[in-house]
Amino acid sequence: MIDSKLAPFARRALGIWRLPVTFAALAAALCTSSQAVAGDVAAASQLFDEAKLLLEAGQLEAACTKFEASYDSDPQLGALMNLADCLERDGRLASSFGRWGDAIDLASRKGDERVDYARSRRETIAPLLSFITLNVIGEGPDLIVYKGNARLSAGAYGSALPSNPGETVIQVVRGEDLLWETKVVLDRAQMRTVDVPLGEIAAKNPTTGKKRQTFGETRTDSGTEVEGFWSKLRVAGVIVGGVGVLGVGAGFGVGGLALSEKSTVDDECTLVGKDRFCTPTGKDAATRAKELATISTWTLVASGVVATVGITLIIAAPNDYAKLEERAYLVPWFGPDGGGASLQGTF
Repeated sequence: MIDSKLAPFARRALGIWRLPVTFAALAAALCTSSQAVAGDVAAASQLFDEAKLLLEAGQLEAACTKFEASYDSDPQLGALMNLADCLERDGRLASSFGRWGDAIDLASRKGDERVDYARSRRETIAPLLSFITLNVIGEGPDLIVYKGNARLSAGAYGSALPSNPGETVIQVVRGEDLLWETKVVLDRAQMRTVDVPLGEIAAKNPTTGKKRQTFGETRTDSGTEVEGFWSKLRVAGVIVGGVGVLGVGAGFGVGGLALSEKSTVDDECTLVGKDRFCTPTGKDAATRAKELATISTWTLVASGVVATVGITLIIAAPNDYAKLEERAYLVPWFGPDGGGASLQGTF
């Protein structure tokens, strides 16, 4: 229990700390609402169990949907590998091939030994893949080419693109207007080339009023979509990091109160040899200085942890411009006598 004479100082310290605590609560709310920050583990577990039951019942399409929902709720390697296996069983080999690739990347980042199993499964599928090459003829700057649900950029034209066996729909659209489409049916390990007369389509510029439709899966051939630079994860990291910085200020503020008490101790106490003799005022000031120093130390330590968490959230956020392992970043440290930062990363 803090001495009654220290109560005004304790209240002042708590007042300094109240602001960062409020911001911490707001940041926690944001993190809770974002799947990117904190997965819904309970929901992921429930969806995973339901997927297993559907798989045992032979309902492959529904099972794959549940596995994908489980992974989206909490991106764990086990759910991702089960999704890849389910897609392969359902005959969606190109989708399975892509998901096994995702599993290899995730396992490699985690240092998980299952990376070899994921790699072997992907290599087994590779010879069975079917491919479609789009031979795009002419230009149409405002036209968009789709392969199924995958929106293709010009760089994909002329390349053999992995495709699931069965029917694949190729479409050309302008805005939401469907201008042209053709359907391609593939067997396993089959390769087809499809001519897309883009220049002719642009010249005719038909207005059909017919809107394009989606076809089952929404995942593109290039992988899952990446959030913009200011993703929820990165914003949460900035907020949490700001909380840590405010906490550091609070810690140094309390430390300043401790130093003010130390000056009173110096005035009211006399050192004789190894013994110190203090007036009653000096003794009270010494007690307050010690307790304030303790508060300052723990505030700085806690704030350093919060700031580090914030920085971790920022650097862990998905970024389409740079890979995590290629970045350098600062990790702060704080203590009662000062602070600093260390540079970490890959160089």
